Amino acid sequence: MNNFLSRFILTFSLLLSVYCVSGQTFLFQETFDEVNGSNSGVDNTANNVGWNSTCPSSENAQDYFNVQNGKLEGRDTNGEAVFTTDAIDISVAPQGVILRATFSESGDLEGCTPGCVSNCLDWVRFEWRVDGGPWTLHPASIPCTNASAGSSYILLGNMAQPQETFTSGCISGDSLEIRIAVANWAASEYWRIDDLEVFTEQSTGQDSTLSTCDTASFDLFSALGSNPLPSVSGVWSGPSVLSNGSLGTFTPGVNVSGVYTYSLPSNLCPTSTDITVNSIISIEDSTQLTACDSVQVGGLWYSSDTTLVDSFVTASGCDSIVTVEVLIQSTLFGNDTINGCDSILFDGQYYYSDTVVNDSIPVGAGCDSIVAVALVFGGNSTPTAICQGAPLYLNSSGFGVLDASLVDNGSFDDCSIDTLLLDRDTFYCSDVGLSPITVTLTAVDGGGS
Repeated sequence: MNNFLSRFILTFSLLLSVYCVSGQTFLFQETFDEVNGSNSGVDNTANNVGWNSTCPSSENAQDYFNVQNGKLEGRDTNGEAVFTTDAIDISVAPQGVILRATFSESGDLEGCTPGCVSNCLDWVRFEWRVDGGPWTLHPASIPCTNASAGSSYILLGNMAQPQETFTSGCISGDSLEIRIAVANWAASEYWRIDDLEVFTEQSTGQDSTLSTCDTASFDLFSALGSNPLPSVSGVWSGPSVLSNGSLGTFTPGVNVSGVYTYSLPSNLCPTSTDITVNSIISIEDSTQLTACDSVQVGGLWYSSDTTLVDSFVTASGCDSIVTVEVLIQSTLFGNDTINGCDSILFDGQYYYSDTVVNDSIPVGAGCDSIVAVALVFGGNSTPTAICQGAPLYLNSSGFGVLDASLVDNGSFDDCSIDTLLLDRDTFYCSDVGLSPITVTLTAVDGGGS
């Protein structure tokens, strides 16, 4: 069991050494560790990308372009010799990849003047293509119209230093092919290629969201997804300035919530990661609760005004305090009277006799005021008779009939006057002079005289 575990850990470590170095992930890595004389092979990653080299102008076994002592070596190629790879899958790196190769030489390699006005014999051309498209020359290539240089080169003649490493810019796509051509013309002249690599740069991690109610400072870098490697070149940006450089220390109460972006400006392929920070030290809120007569809050009943303070823990784990002002309104009761004559219209209904009805008047918080309304018929007072004297002329038969309207001088009642009657209306010659009479008023509501 222990032996198995040890092997597992060792294997895991070896895989890491192949794929990741200082945060770089290799999609292609060729160290030319094949046996001497090999002109084909597969790279050192688990992707097993194939490659091959050709030297079509070699004249004998001493003219070659193949593996020698851990390098791809071109000796006396007598013209262009070419190294190519199969397609390398770079679709797994949507942010882009970097291509890098190291070159060295030995012997007395001939150069040519700038612009290639004379024959350029000994040179190196470095190019690649994406998704089967046109070949792209390394940006360090110098254009050359001389046909023997194959249109451009990155190295020409003797190198100024023992070895040089050339790195591409950011390359993106689904597949990548590499092509390197060399040329030299003497058995004492050698071009060598080593450490040909395609890799992704150091990652900035994965986007994440951080909700916290801590009051102590904390580093946003530790919250980045996928555990990126620390880098002193890392830069944070956001709605407020973080401290401690690439660690991005967030201090609640000083820094504000929002989206903070971590980036590596030194990367050739731009990459950045966002962390959304929700920093809540505490939540305080207040509300007002209005009820009628009584209300139940938290299992307790309240029948008078009071103020309640409650605390609870939110989903983010932060303590919250809520103040509730409880306002109790009471139901009101009252009485009223409405007088009428022959009928009373109340709340859309006619009434014709004395009665009491209840009326509800809505007010705030659902409390209704209840009013008992007495409907009373007959007015508020008895009819009032106002009379005046009236002359009466007797006819030839010696009598006269008095019309009651002649003695009415504006009699009135709360309701309308129904009848006005005289206790006598016929007078004779014997009644000549002032004769007292009694006037009786009858109102519509049946009021008295």
